[in-house]
Amino acid sequence: GDGSATGGSGGSAPVDSEELLSKPNLFWRVVSACMYFIPWIDAQQLSNYFYDQWSVLLPLYMLPAWPARIYCLTPMAPIIWFFMLFSLVIRNKRLPHFLRFHTMQAMMTDIVVMLFGLTRQSLPYYVAGSWVDMVFSQYAFLCGLLTVVWCIWKTLEGYYVELPFVSEAVYIQLSIADMM
Repeated sequence: GDGSATGGSGGSAPVDSEELLSKPNLFWRVVSACMYFIPWIDAQQLSNYFYDQWSVLLPLYMLPAWPARIYCLTPMAPIIWFFMLFSLVIRNKRLPHFLRFHTMQAMMTDIVVMLFGLTRQSLPYYVAGSWVDMVFSQYAFLCGLLTVVWCIWKTLEGYYVELPFVSEAVYIQLSIADMM
């Protein structure tokens, strides 16, 4: 996709075409962009090797620290946030489609980041700490970080960010939520 404000070609969600063609106001852009802090927080678990080598970029580690305090208040907090966002934002047709789309996309991106983390945790003991672990962790972290930063940037500009496969799943989930 081109990341245009038209919502891309991957969706069949019943949304007013005027809503898709006009950019949302600044408030909804900022709220939508904040949703991407969720995958950014979870991507930090893969960052240990990255910040050892690139300490000048340590402010990127500190940026999601304040939302992480709220997001990780208890061990059960992330799952509670997931269900709250799904129930109160994604399924709420009165909220702008832009917010619902980016909330769902942030949650799906977070699932991909968590899969990277689970894969890393599942590596055999003799691979943990090796160069394979280091390369995998840095690759996974950079993929997650760059995706999240790109999504935040384009969301603040007022665009629908089209991520391959993820955005298609988001449109499907939103259309299912709209039918309920």
